Amino acid sequence: APPLTAGQRLRMIVGEYLAFLLTFVVVLPFERLWMPHDRLGPCPRPLVLVHGYGCSRGVWWWLRRRLEAAGHTVASVSLAPPYTSIGKLVPQLARRVEEVRRATGADKVVLVAHSMGGLVCRSYLARYGSESVERLVTLASPHGGSELARIGIGQNAREMEPNSLWLRDLGQEPLPVPAVSIRTPHDNYVMPQDS
Repeated sequence: APPLTAGQRLRMIVGEYLAFLLTFVVVLPFERLWMPHDRLGPCPRPLVLVHGYGCSRGVWWWLRRRLEAAGHTVASVSLAPPYTSIGKLVPQLARRVEEVRRATGADKVVLVAHSMGGLVCRSYLARYGSESVERLVTLASPHGGSELARIGIGQNAREMEPNSLWLRDLGQEPLPVPAVSIRTPHDNYVMPQDS
């Protein structure tokens, strides 16, 4: 990525933290206003959106609308409790994947995950295999951990610390589906960004 000027860097950081405040003060507390139930009908390849650390399905409110407008069938999941072990969230994802497959008649889904959600999906694939999943797309997921996780709360933050035993174990598991990991060199949460 091209280097940023001081003004561009400041605008990016302020914008990201304003988005953070909007998400946690307006969007997530009033999720029911923004995120009605998933509209699932017959579809050959639905998308399942998996949120990141400390969030819920409400974080997808804007992207879900854009994906549906583009013709996709989109499902989401809220993984709870928010600060438990990542591995304890995997059965919830497994149940949601099966619910979506039944509701749409699809044999497989595409997992689209943000941040920690990418780790939940990788753990799901390690545990359940690729029978129900065609591919995985992760957005800003800390596959190598994040230094910022050291100040996070909960077992999942400990598991996202660089070189954690949990991440090392997950790193030994081969991905059984095609996967794309999208990241930015300007991420303020996954540090270092190459993680």
